[in-house]
Amino acid sequence: MKNKRPYRSYSENMKILKAQRQKQVTNDQIQMILDKAILAYKRGLLETKINDALDSKNKTLFLELAAQYAKLKDLEPDDISKFSSD
Repeated sequence: MKNKRPYRSYSENMKILKAQRQKQVTNDQIQMILDKAILAYKRGLLETKINDALDSKNKTLFLELAAQYAKLKDLEPDDISKFSSD
């Protein structure tokens, strides 16, 4: 009988389940915030590179960066891992 588990009441079990669900919701919210921040950073970085290409009148680089920006502009924050601007 060493493997016998102690009895937990229904309310104790529900508290544990609620805490686990809340933890998952919090983790999901944190991930969404991070994804939005990364997306904003990558957009800003690409805008700076585009402006530099315009200033230096580098048409080839500008067109390449503009195409990347167009793809990035349409992404949702949770799709950011699929995009690589490097």
